[in-house]
Amino acid sequence: PAPGVFVPPPPVDAAAERLRRQLRRLGESCRAPFLPIGGTNAFGSLVNALVLPLKFAVASNRTMLTPPLGAYANGSCATLACFYRPLAPACERANGYPAPVPGPRPRSSVVDALAVKQERRRRAKRCQGAAAAPRCDDYEAIEALGEATIPRGWRAAVPRPDSCDETSCRVPTLQASALKKIGVDPPPAAYATQGGFWFVSQLLAHLLRPNDATRRRV
Repeated sequence: PAPGVFVPPPPVDAAAERLRRQLRRLGESCRAPFLPIGGTNAFGSLVNALVLPLKFAVASNRTMLTPPLGAYANGSCATLACFYRPLAPACERANGYPAPVPGPRPRSSVVDALAVKQERRRRAKRCQGAAAAPRCDDYEAIEALGEATIPRGWRAAVPRPDSCDETSCRVPTLQASALKKIGVDPPPAAYATQGGFWFVSQLLAHLLRPNDATRRRV
């Protein structure tokens, strides 16, 4: 008989399948969508940081849009969907995302970037920690730091500079770096017995599902 006859089928991870269904459902529902911002670090660091906003999406039952590539964006390549499957394709199309990137994004000088970051921290402090939740007052800083290109249609309802209300814009943003500062929450109760390593592994696997073009290249 063929060798496969003696090999038992792999065990079914019911919890992993349940989490995959939840992530697919969130991607299709367009429920209170938000745009995660991972920063402009090395690519591996960028991807690992994006686990935190995806954990927030699962815990809060919200739709997370495909993360932008930040400093790696170039021309038509603006999000992780350049290499991996988009997280919420229908929701992103409905919201005009991603905005086209005309070419290599100019980088702010160190002095200018520091000033933008300091102002961002002042706003977060004024909102009493709202940086660790989706917010609407960060579009300008995001573009100035080269973290993403914000679609023009989102700017119609930009709040006052002192606003802390995430409902005052079309799609709020969430900084992964802000989530790091408040610590890493344990997995939701539904997945608690699997542990944190399992949970993060599943979220990374969801973020890094190769698209057709990447599969062909590999």
